[in-house]
Amino acid sequence: MEPQAAQRQRAIFVTGAASGIGRATAVLFASRGWFVGACDLNRAALDTLEQELGAGFYRALDVTDRPALLAASISCSTTRASTRRVRSRRCRGRRSSRS
Repeated sequence: MEPQAAQRQRAIFVTGAASGIGRATAVLFASRGWFVGACDLNRAALDTLEQELGAGFYRALDVTDRPALLAASISCSTTRASTRRVRSRRCRGRRSSRS
């Protein structure tokens, strides 16, 4: 990914991401090159998703806990920004592909 492309990378934060429609959504967006933030109550299933998708943001939490959900979304945004900066430096001056 070129530096400019990394800066334009879109992001999505998916709740209920470890199974069902949430999982399908996370997998679909990751396959299209989006940065995926994923949260779910089921830590084991979330770990499996993380192994499948790789880079991203993963947090086990209860979405009815509003402060925890807000903190996770802020952490996801910070993680994405850090990832974007690292990719930009690493890819400067050369092309690489991301699946």
